[in-house]
Amino acid sequence: MEKKIILSIMGGMLLGFTAFLSINYSMMYETTSTEIYDKLKGKSADLTRDIEEWLGDKQRTALALARRAQNLQDRSPANVRNYLYLVNQSANIDASMVYYKGQTLIHTEPDWALTPQEEEANMPYQTMLANGFNPTISKVFKSPINKIDNMVAAIAPFNGDSVATLVVEIKDVEEKVSSSNLDGGFAALIDVDRRLLVDPNPNFIGKKISEFNPELGWMEEKIFALKSGYIEYLVKGKVYLAFFDTIESTGWKVVLTLKKETAFANLTVQTKKLILISVIFFILGAIFIVIINILHEYWRREIELKRDEYEFILAHRSRISEIGELISGINHQLHQPLNSLSLLSSSMLSKSKNKTLTSEVLEENLIMSQKAIALMSTTIGMFRNFYRFDGNATTFCLKQCIDGVLQVLYIDFSRHNISVEIDCDRCDMLNITSVDNFIQQVLLVLLQNAKEALLMTNDRIDNKIQIHVSLDGELVNVDIADWGEGISKAIEEKLFDNIKSSKKTLGSGIGLYFARKLAREKLKGDLVLVQSSMPTIFRFSFKNYLSPKEQNDASANA
Repeated sequence: MEKKIILSIMGGMLLGFTAFLSINYSMMYETTSTEIYDKLKGKSADLTRDIEEWLGDKQRTALALARRAQNLQDRSPANVRNYLYLVNQSANIDASMVYYKGQTLIHTEPDWALTPQEEEANMPYQTMLANGFNPTISKVFKSPINKIDNMVAAIAPFNGDSVATLVVEIKDVEEKVSSSNLDGGFAALIDVDRRLLVDPNPNFIGKKISEFNPELGWMEEKIFALKSGYIEYLVKGKVYLAFFDTIESTGWKVVLTLKKETAFANLTVQTKKLILISVIFFILGAIFIVIINILHEYWRREIELKRDEYEFILAHRSRISEIGELISGINHQLHQPLNSLSLLSSSMLSKSKNKTLTSEVLEENLIMSQKAIALMSTTIGMFRNFYRFDGNATTFCLKQCIDGVLQVLYIDFSRHNISVEIDCDRCDMLNITSVDNFIQQVLLVLLQNAKEALLMTNDRIDNKIQIHVSLDGELVNVDIADWGEGISKAIEEKLFDNIKSSKKTLGSGIGLYFARKLAREKLKGDLVLVQSSMPTIFRFSFKNYLSPKEQNDASANA
């Protein structure tokens, strides 16, 4: 049982630590996830804002160029081109151009002179036309010179259908994205046609996500379906976290990506520390419990040893008290046969001296002496057997067991004119398998208590003790009733305590304690007070058949 209790405590501690770790890990995971989300969102917002500002600056320059082109009095190609040179130098523009409706395109490069038809079929004009002649940023296109650099055109209309255009490389934007400070992660830029403009893997540049990894097609769809969002995806067994945002002026997507393993590295470290601390506390707790259990076991054994010593002293005291009370009974029981032997021996001695002792008289006296000696031997054997502590179970008749107790008490009860009535149907046929010596010990305590209760009562209604035997399933109930003064409420509450007595002046105060102990531990029954007065009834119950295991328990430490 103690091992089960220790294991239960250990299991409870383990469950408690597991719950503690789970709750703390859940809280730390949620906190870490929020921090990562805020981190990606913040960096994405910063990067998006920087790109928007860069594009906005180019757009404002294009609008300023359009206003200037509209207000120029001298619109000769040379004069306009001189102004375009100034714009390129001041605003770090790769190329700029102005198209007056119906006139040849004026470009910073004189050789780039397109007719109205060619210009209006070209990308900048078509983009403006598609956009309803509103200021706009074109799609990304390759440099017409090296076919490598990515460029955009900032287009601004004037006079309704005339256009001022700035052509600029987006290297600054690309460098800004690729150099974004993101520990354990990277940033990517996707254009409106879903092609990667910036990615740490150069093999992916110019391709769609779904082209180099078809399994991530869902991711591409989600990125372009929402303005911004948070994604968790798996690539080659590794989990990545990504936050994306949209550049309003161009429809480009800024994507910031982190390896989940890297992002949650701090959480992993904290979790390991927490587990280590929990394991240490669990081990310390287990050691503490083991030490407490060892101390408890030591103290329990010490207490049991003291209790056993105390009970041994009480039991010895009880037996000495009972034996002392019965010595007078033995004295009276042996007095008559001893007197008879004395008279017979005196008679034979006198007749021998007077030479009148005949063989017939001698034989008769010797026979009478043998009877007296046999009676004394029977009496002594009865008392000796009664007070032996033999815990071996046997099959015996309950009536004979009760009669044996009454025979021991007969002289004492007769002296005080106390009668005993036995109410038991078919008692002579009731055989039980138990320890008769233990049953007699309990009956002796109850009958002596009943006798003393009668002796303490001045106005006795009835000077008798009644024994009633009944069967209740596998239990035998023996009720012992007396019409003495009864038991008060105060004494009744502590009746079976080992240092209390139910009598005012008589009794050792330990008879009922040991009687109940025998009934419960050895006979697998009980001893209870059924009624406290008129009459006072004690019920002694015990099993009518002790199993082999119960017989072993009864014989142990008998």
